[in-house]
Amino acid sequence: MRRFWTILPLLACTLTTQAGADMLFGSRKPSPSVEEEERQFLARAGTSIRFKVDELSLNQDAKASLDRVIIWLKDRPEHSAIVEGHSDDPTTDEFNLALGEKRANVVKAFMMAGGIEASRLRTVSYGRARPLIKDGSNWNNRVEILVKQQPEPRPPFPN
Repeated sequence: MRRFWTILPLLACTLTTQAGADMLFGSRKPSPSVEEEERQFLARAGTSIRFKVDELSLNQDAKASLDRVIIWLKDRPEHSAIVEGHSDDPTTDEFNLALGEKRANVVKAFMMAGGIEASRLRTVSYGRARPLIKDGSNWNNRVEILVKQQPEPRPPFPN
C-alpha cells in the first residue's frame, strides 16, 4: 500500500501535461489534415515577404523564404499559390494597388524562375486595403503567399 501512495503523486504530475498523458495512454491526435499541413508549412517557411518603402527588390531573407516555398510546391504538384501584394504608401489608392501588383509580380517571377509553372501562380493586389498594422507601419509593405490544393479536374461533358 505504501508503494501505491508513492507512485500516485508522480502519476498525477505526469498526467497534468499533455506529453505525460500521451506517454501513458498514447497520442489521441489525429494525423494532420491537408489544411493543417499547409498551415504548419507556411508558418515555418515565412511566407510574408517584406519590402522597404517604395521598393521592389527581394533581399536575401526573402529569397531564402521563397526558395523554401518553391521546394515545397515542387514536391506537391497538386497545390497552387496565390501571391498577394500589399502596400502602405501615404499617396493614392491607385498608387498602392499598382505597387502591390508590382511586388506580387516580382515574387511570381522569382517563383517561376525557380521552376513553378505560371498556371499554378495567381497574383492579386490589395494595396493598403488589408494592413497588418493600422498605423502605417512598414510591416504592411509585403507580399503574402497563400498555398492551396487545386481542385480535381472535372471530366469533360459527354457529347
